[in-house]
Amino acid sequence: MGVDAGVAGAGTDAGDGASDASCRSRHYHSGDARLFCVRAGTLRRLARRRPVPEKLKPLREFLVLGLLYSLTLILIHQLLWNNGTELGHQLPQAAIDFGARFDLPLRELAVRGYTVMISLLIGVGSGVAIGLFASLARVVRGRLERSAAGRGGGR
Repeated sequence: MGVDAGVAGAGTDAGDGASDASCRSRHYHSGDARLFCVRAGTLRRLARRRPVPEKLKPLREFLVLGLLYSLTLILIHQLLWNNGTELGHQLPQAAIDFGARFDLPLRELAVRGYTVMISLLIGVGSGVAIGLFASLARVVRGRLERSAAGRGGGR
């Protein structure tokens, strides 16, 4: 097996188009080029759109909503950062304690980063929790409907 055959078959699918053909047509003599072709083939496979099973659609949808919620939290925190004390907004004590670990030039960046990460965790965590609950409810509802239809209880 030559270098070209090993590169063409490693991590790529038949029918991937010009990028797969370019990996086959060149004579690669370094491991870096082969690794690039393997990674490119893997990324192409991951990027293909696969249908989401019906029972997982609520999870995906609530995950997106949770991400949007976290982005709005981040935006609001950053907008209230300087003017928030006049409006009653106080920085979380945990963020201030976290920022105290850093030298003065990095302190504000650390506190802002802390609040951004907490906002992401709150938003995405809420989306995942509600999405899992909705997915579970969809599965249970489907089983109840199937069992009712199996007994002849459906009208």
